[in-house]
Amino acid sequence: MGFDNQQGGSPKQLHNVSSLGITCTECQNPITELPFEPNKRQDGTYGKIYCRECLKNRPRR
Repeated sequence: MGFDNQQGGSPKQLHNVSSLGITCTECQNPITELPFEPNKRQDGTYGKIYCRECLKNRPRR
């Protein structure tokens, strides 16, 4: 089951990121799939990345 786009269309392609060791910024659970390929920042991190559940519960801007 993939992430749906904003307009309810087909799911986005998921990228396997399990080898990168990324954890959710909020709950610290490991993240194994993302709907995008993360890029490292200049500080060596991937920035704030949230798991599906935490992202769903975050307030929208």
